[in-house]
Amino acid sequence: MPTKLNMPSSLRQLTPLTLLLLTACGSSTDREVPDDTTGVRGTDGVDIHYSVTGSGETSLVFVHGWSCESGYWSEQIDSFADRYEVITLDLAGHGQSGSNREDWSVEAFGNDVAAVVDATASGPVVLIGHSMGGPVVLEAARQLGERVPLIVAVDTLQAPGQPAYSEEESRRLWAPFADDFAVATEGFVRQRFFLPDSPAELVDRVSTDMAAADPHVALEAGHGLTTYSAADGLRAVADIPLVLINAAYVPTDTETLASLHPKSRVELIEGVGHFPMLEAPAEFNAVLDNVLSAELR
Repeated sequence: MPTKLNMPSSLRQLTPLTLLLLTACGSSTDREVPDDTTGVRGTDGVDIHYSVTGSGETSLVFVHGWSCESGYWSEQIDSFADRYEVITLDLAGHGQSGSNREDWSVEAFGNDVAAVVDATASGPVVLIGHSMGGPVVLEAARQLGERVPLIVAVDTLQAPGQPAYSEEESRRLWAPFADDFAVATEGFVRQRFFLPDSPAELVDRVSTDMAAADPHVALEAGHGLTTYSAADGLRAVADIPLVLINAAYVPTDTETLASLHPKSRVELIEGVGHFPMLEAPAEFNAVLDNVLSAELR
């Protein structure tokens, strides 16, 4: 097992893969929601909420992370909607989407994304996933195939060779959160996903929001994530170019990434924590814009 981190005892059982992929994003009530919002019925009957802004030959589909919702991409919508069709969505159990689901696996979330793409996009689709959304868009790309010319993963997949956990191991990892979800979650977020000089308002917003997430959905989704093999997901879409836009504060295992996905590369953003699209939106948008220009030409 990896070396334990210097954290409160209730959080020490979490390994690097869990810490890197489980992001606190929560539901925010002080954001503007695009007017053109609607929903689609997912493959298992769950209503998946999405929004479409702008127009263009290529669609950008932004997928949030664990216990997040689509509003955390608000800084990206206006920056790209003048050239692309911008689609944001709430995965099942998050935001305004339904939660009448029994399967909370990464694959099931990938189905949500594919259902929205089938209902909205007519041309090429770039899948952009933050944190847990990274593995989710790998699964969506596996389903969508040639429709996806590019995958962008944001501050995720830093340890792509980390083995998936067994059912028993995963349940044991999540036990501290099951005991007191709000307390464990808020401590986890504040300690693992921000730098000392990260904006206090953002730290408070994210940690408070995530601590208020539905514990059942969060625990089941977290279990689905820790039993997911990122290595298998990467191999399955190795023919589709992949760019990781990661924060530099946590190292990315580029050697293992390249062995699993030869068409991958990494762009780093300095001086931000786990939410580069929120902490430094102008810089993040510029990096993403350059990636799109280079990969879609």
